[in-house]
Amino acid sequence: MIEIFAYEGVVSDVNSLDFYGLMQYEELLVKNVIETRLNQCSKSDKWTDLILGNLKQLGRNLGFLVPPFQLGGNIRDEWVYDLVWMEGSPNPSQRVDKDKIRVKWEEIRTIRRLILACESEFGEYEADIAEDFMKLVYCNCDFRLFIYLNRKIRGEIGKVCISGDNSGRIDILEVCRNFCKTPMKQRYLLIGLPEKDCDIFRINCWVV
Repeated sequence: MIEIFAYEGVVSDVNSLDFYGLMQYEELLVKNVIETRLNQCSKSDKWTDLILGNLKQLGRNLGFLVPPFQLGGNIRDEWVYDLVWMEGSPNPSQRVDKDKIRVKWEEIRTIRRLILACESEFGEYEADIAEDFMKLVYCNCDFRLFIYLNRKIRGEIGKVCISGDNSGRIDILEVCRNFCKTPMKQRYLLIGLPEKDCDIFRINCWVV
């Protein structure tokens, strides 16, 4: 495992961060997620919809096909993961906004590869994190994004409860690294969002 990028701290201006080591799309993802978090004051149960909605629009603006899928008269919001960017045609960035939001059946058939797969999990137990992160480990895509809540439990930041052990705590990054068992030069980008009583962002990128 090669550590590419690591940051832990307060962020008030995303443009003040040095993203050296991240690839262009990874930098755009980090900036988008941080700015979304900084610009809204809703409860954390609304953050997933806000962040994923903005990342979907970002993907479309970059020219990727992004669900929801329109299959006949049915609309399906997700496909396997919380969010995916796919390379195909036509290029949605060249369409007017109202036509960007759905991937039609004839466009689905043009998909060539998966660019980004994203999972998000705000649970406070080890098993919650592992269940969603594992999906990314076995995904054939260029970039893997995992978004979690950098929660504060009994004064400890960035940890979750060990499943089956009410008193135990484990670092979220350790949980995720324990599942990276496929040496295929896979890139992982993890973003920990600050909880309401913790203003610390956590950003990590590694290659396995």
